[in-house]
Formats: sequence, C-alpha cells, structure tokens
Amino acid sequence: MAVGFLSRQYVWSVLGPLVALVGAGSYFLLAPIAVLRDFPWLNLPLVIAGFLLSAAGLVAAESRKGAWAKVLAVCSVVISGFVALAFGWYIFSASYQLPQSTERVPLGVPAPDFALLDQDGEEVRLSDFRARKVALFFYRGHW
Repeated sequence: MAVGFLSRQYVWSVLGPLVALVGAGSYFLLAPIAVLRDFPWLNLPLVIAGFLLSAAGLVAAESRKGAWAKVLAVCSVVISGFVALAFGWYIFSASYQLPQSTERVPLGVPAPDFALLDQDGEEVRLSDFRARKVALFFYRGHW
C-alpha cells in the first residue's frame, strides 16, 4: 500500500471525477457516430465508473485519520455525482424534449411547395414532381 499522496484513497478520489468528466465530455465528441449518440454505450459506463471510483475513495477515506483525505473524498463524490446526474438528465430527458412542429401537414394532404438545392447547386422545387410519386426523407444528421 502506498503512503501519503499516492495512497489508494487519494488516487481514487482524484481519478473518479476525471473519469466521469471524460465519459460525459467525450459523448459530445462521439455524437457524430449514430450508434454512440442514440445510446451512450461507451460514455455511460465511464461516468458510472467515475462515480464508483469516487465512492471507493470515500470508503477508503473513512479509515484515514487526516481531515484532508475525508474532505477530498467527499468533494470527489459530490463532483462525480453531479456529473453523473447532469449527464443522465441530458441523455435520458433533455435530448428527447424536442420542440413540436408548428407547421405540420396532416396525413393525406399534399405537401406545400418548397425549393431545395440539389447536389449540383441547382434549385429543385417540389412542384416539378407533381405528376409523379415522390418520397420525402428528412433526417437529422451530424455531418
């Protein structure tokens, strides 16, 4: 067992919030990958592991006599817990609360005319295809 600042409790208390912050922060870097954006397969375990490391540091601090070890451990758990709660709230609540469409077209009603640019930069209007069947796909992507 290490002595002083390199003891197991200090390492866990410092490493816990860092792992939780890396797990939460890397979600926004990995958001362009759809499989990792739709459910945080990589990030959620990292955030949970960070909180558990902080909790292990708190348990290890109970056996230490110094007040600083206990203060550091409590701060570590509070920071990791806040990161875990904020990340969980964003992933499972805030990101699903999209605003309602105000200009929605009811089923069976023809879509209103609009224009978009094609791959060559030419304007294409929906009315150009009125005599044919058209399928419209709108995708919220990260390019």
